Amino acid sequence: MTSWTRNKPLDACYSNDGGVITAMHMRRFAWHWGLTIMMFLYVLAAQTLTDIEGWSRLTIVLAVALALMLVVAGAAGVCCLRLGSWLWIPVAFLAYCWIQSFFDLEVGLSKALLPLFSSYLGGAAVALSLQAGVSLEAFVSAQMVAVICNIVAGFFGIGTVPPPGETEVRYTGLTGNANEFAVLLMLDACFAWLLPSKSGRLACVFGFVAVGYAIATTGSRTALVAVPFFALLICAQVVFKMRNKRKIYAIAAVLGLCAAGAVAAPFVLEKTKDVTSIHRALTHDDTSFMVRKAMLHKAFTLWQDAPIFGQGFDAYKRIAGYGGYAHDDYVEILCDLGLFGAMLFYSMHMYILLKSKHLPTLLKFPCRVMVVTLLALDAACVNYYMKTPIMCLFVLLSITADPQCLNGSAFSEK
Repeated sequence: MTSWTRNKPLDACYSNDGGVITAMHMRRFAWHWGLTIMMFLYVLAAQTLTDIEGWSRLTIVLAVALALMLVVAGAAGVCCLRLGSWLWIPVAFLAYCWIQSFFDLEVGLSKALLPLFSSYLGGAAVALSLQAGVSLEAFVSAQMVAVICNIVAGFFGIGTVPPPGETEVRYTGLTGNANEFAVLLMLDACFAWLLPSKSGRLACVFGFVAVGYAIATTGSRTALVAVPFFALLICAQVVFKMRNKRKIYAIAAVLGLCAAGAVAAPFVLEKTKDVTSIHRALTHDDTSFMVRKAMLHKAFTLWQDAPIFGQGFDAYKRIAGYGGYAHDDYVEILCDLGLFGAMLFYSMHMYILLKSKHLPTLLKFPCRVMVVTLLALDAACVNYYMKTPIMCLFVLLSITADPQCLNGSAFSEK
């Protein structure tokens, strides 16, 4: 039986001699596009519908449907699913969270687990779809369409009303939270530049739009955290595309631009201080900054009371007294799941960093930059159950475990 040609669905419809299209080839062709469409719909829903009442459950339905399609396609022999060691780490973390909530009488099997389950099931299904032959361009295109939907929603007044007691308008998109929307925009932009040859030129150009929009409209300091990593990805891709003789000049040019930027920074900040995100980053004595400091202290105190296994899943929201998340993934995971849960979760990041050493340089460095970006964003936002960061984490796990899912011929040069 001929194998499914990755990222070339039309070629997969023909027999080896270029003759008659067989029923098996047609079936593979249909399954390929079925998985592509279903993955596209899930990514689009995950980044647009999670905060819309009555529609958020559609994300769970699409995640389950995509997972079932993968299982059926694998059983039918039309695609090959590689359930490697990379998948067992998030499964263990999800099981640990479920066990904690199961024995916690205050939580039980409540709605708190649904976002976590949906995020991890959907992320695993997207990653397995890429391994089954769905192109990275389809994944990035879905992210791009989702960003467009979030931007267009602002023109209809969605997400533009300031919270009670505040006068600043921080655009939240369809996510309902400015920080979450900023993370979505920045990660989508970074992923477009993870491998530009696979993402497409349009997605790469749109990455600049997403970054600019995040800084200009969300008022989130979290967006500024990811800007240096986005710039680093672009510089790395430019250097990779150049011949060896020109790389020295390119590196010198980048260092020169960095030096010029350092000199011009005070003048740029003076001109852009009216941008909400920049103004909030420069103002350390505002109410938001002080509240976050108190949240971190409270989470750290609660963790000290139960350092190994934590206070229980979703405990910080219930017992900290702030009615929300801690704005820091590290301390909230420690508070909720303890040191054991934190080590289990961040072992996924460590797996990518260690496994990526076997990848070609063209892919190794961008993957490591993306992991560091996720780690940096975790210091400003709680992401361990958010769909976009988890989906990106799963895709990175899949890529480092099986780079052939991106069509390995693109990485033939070390």
